[in-house]
Amino acid sequence: MSGRAKWSLAQRFWAHVEIRAPNDCWPWKGCKPNAYPFFRAGTKAYHASRIAFMLWTGRWADYLRHSCDNPPCVNPGHLIESTHAENVADMVAKIRHRPHARAGRKRTDPW
Repeated sequence: MSGRAKWSLAQRFWAHVEIRAPNDCWPWKGCKPNAYPFFRAGTKAYHASRIAFMLWTGRWADYLRHSCDNPPCVNPGHLIESTHAENVADMVAKIRHRPHARAGRKRTDPW
């Protein structure tokens, strides 16, 4: 084999993560379109948090929530497997949604 030895998926993934203390956020240093980290595996791009969860638990999760509410964080300890409905309920409970965005109103409008 010429050149650099092939890295495993896990080696490639964790090379893009700034691993800190276990309870701290682990920021993704790779590609972040729209503030959400992505990781390319083969010909597909995946949310980096899903890859982190899969590498840590061995399970694939269709929906994850961040207990830290920090989208670039890929610390598996901050990722909670959930449903779409649970994710939306969490977003609304923490007032991270924009209820008037579709109506063309500003979030600060009183009505």
